[in-house]
Amino acid sequence: MREGLRRISQIPPILITSGVEAAKMAGNGTLMAFLPLYGLFIGLNAAEIGILFGAQACTSFTAKPFMGRISDRGARPPLIFGGLCLCGLMLILIPHIQGYLPLLIVAGGFGFGEAVVTSSTTALVADYSEGKGLGAGMGLRGTIMDIGHAGGPLLAGILIPSFGYGGGFLCIGIILLLTAGIFGITMIGIKKPAVL
Repeated sequence: MREGLRRISQIPPILITSGVEAAKMAGNGTLMAFLPLYGLFIGLNAAEIGILFGAQACTSFTAKPFMGRISDRGARPPLIFGGLCLCGLMLILIPHIQGYLPLLIVAGGFGFGEAVVTSSTTALVADYSEGKGLGAGMGLRGTIMDIGHAGGPLLAGILIPSFGYGGGFLCIGIILLLTAGIFGITMIGIKKPAVL
């Protein structure tokens, strides 16, 4: 197991792709922790907040199979880059919206971006993992992803009391956009693996 993890950790595309998942999950964790509080802040009731999460989840699980097929037919990195940028932009927009319908659209937009990222990052890690290293590659991706999922709400919990919802969501959104930029730059020139 140690040898598999050591080998996988030396493959830059797997590490940066795992970092993308971590950033996306940081955004997701921030949304899960602070969207309900923001919703209450602008006067939404519990049912309306629940529907926001329903829109995000429904959009995400409906889009994943279709985006996975699109990912199989073309280049995965542009999809990952675009999906993460969409997630980042949706986070930045949230504190500037007080109407329920626009907030519902933004929540759905985040869910769609999430679907694009997840369906493509999973496949890209598998593309770069050798047969015997596939489990190690997925395990490394999962560990890094979980760090992001835990870290996002913690960071937002520090930022929002200091800078308000606008500043907190802006900082997390910028982290996602910067991660997308680093991913795009890193993947340029990396040889595309043969996809089975």
